[in-house]
Amino acid sequence: MKVSIRLPRGEWHFDDTRRLGRPGGFGEVFEGQDSSGNLVAIKRLRLEAAQAAYRELTLADELAGHDFEHVLAPIDSGQDANSGSYLIVMPRAEKTLDDEVRLRGKIPHGDCVEILRQIADGLQEIPQIVHRDLKPANILFHAGRWKIADFGIARFVEDATSVNTLKECLTPAFAAPEQWSGEHASAATDVYALCCIAHVLFSGQPPFLGPAMADFRQQHLSAPPPPLATSEPRLRALVAAGLRKPQGGRPSISRMSTVLEDVAAESQTPPLAIAELQAANALEAERITKANAEAERQRRASEARQALISAGASAFRDIVTELERVVAEQASEVKIHRSADLLSMRIGDFAELNLRFEGGIPPNALFSYSKWQPIAIAKIHVQQRAGVDWTHGATLWYMRLTDKGEYRWYEVSYRRHALSGGPTIGPFPIQDVGNDVYRHADAAAGPGMHAVEIEFGPEPIDDECIHKFVQRWLSRLAQAYNGRLRPF
Repeated sequence: MKVSIRLPRGEWHFDDTRRLGRPGGFGEVFEGQDSSGNLVAIKRLRLEAAQAAYRELTLADELAGHDFEHVLAPIDSGQDANSGSYLIVMPRAEKTLDDEVRLRGKIPHGDCVEILRQIADGLQEIPQIVHRDLKPANILFHAGRWKIADFGIARFVEDATSVNTLKECLTPAFAAPEQWSGEHASAATDVYALCCIAHVLFSGQPPFLGPAMADFRQQHLSAPPPPLATSEPRLRALVAAGLRKPQGGRPSISRMSTVLEDVAAESQTPPLAIAELQAANALEAERITKANAEAERQRRASEARQALISAGASAFRDIVTELERVVAEQASEVKIHRSADLLSMRIGDFAELNLRFEGGIPPNALFSYSKWQPIAIAKIHVQQRAGVDWTHGATLWYMRLTDKGEYRWYEVSYRRHALSGGPTIGPFPIQDVGNDVYRHADAAAGPGMHAVEIEFGPEPIDDECIHKFVQRWLSRLAQAYNGRLRPF
């Protein structure tokens, strides 16, 4: 259907059945004309994205009327006087860089460098704006040049008060680490995207391939990018640096432009000594980027691990609180002592229960036989001093039993097998075994017969299972008081 619109700079027409490309995050683009019949592209913004729509209109107004070489500036923008819709009128381009890559397949080295140079020059023309969605589909060929277009989720650099990160509009293959982690975007965000585009031009695909959103997030945040598929050492070094995880570690737009211009203008092979130095520099840049990614991976893994340990500590406190509550209500003569990591209960001089949180386990304590994934550990034991001295104990693991399981607290008690040379006794916590505690715990939970075996468990003891755990151990406390605690 033919639609006529009136905006501040003129009257325009478009056919809403002739869409150009796929709809974007904030609108869709149609083939249009000015009053003289000249072709234009008209973007109709989605009203439900009001905040972003106003931002886009502000940017369109900021750019309109400027004669950029490598930025496709809007011609007109505003609210249509007839329909009330918000629209942006743009020059009609011949093709996108996305089209170019698909149609040409492998693009010659010189053309790749020239395209990247023109994009970098375009970013230098608008230093006050961070594009935030730079990708091949937003690089258009118009009037014989490659130009940056579609500032749909761009943001002024000084707009530091905005809290809307617009994560839902990320293009996963080109989004910088700071966009995944919700940090403030900067010019370095566009440098990162430009270096992702470099990989597309030289190899046909971006540096990270997902495929799921969670995969893209992990890759951009902490995976090392592959080396750029070119033998040109300056480009390899430049792109490797541009894909570093911290924003401050990436080269500036002006440095990107300078290096790309130098590479494009280079017509002769440099002297051998210089070539060797450039090659060494590329290898070092790639090594630093890889080391940077590994450091970031370890940092994030450590943070995630500590968050799990904290969750385990919180769940453990719930168990302790319930145990303490029941005893306080039901047994007034029990002496209770509680500190940050320990709950101790004593009945006279005859029986004592201790429950202690011992913290996270070492990251290198791998359970390769059992496939358990413990993250934190605690210990419970009841000591009998009436009659025959005896102790019942168990290890409490905060873990998941399988890759797809959930983390929760489990009780596991152990016994020493007769083949180990000692008596067959138990139950006791694995911490009482001595050295190589985690190796013994893994072996006990794995297949086959071992010196230490599981006597009881793993039995969940948190949430809906707390009451069974409390009753089990208070029963043992009472048995210890009466001198009736015996091995299993």
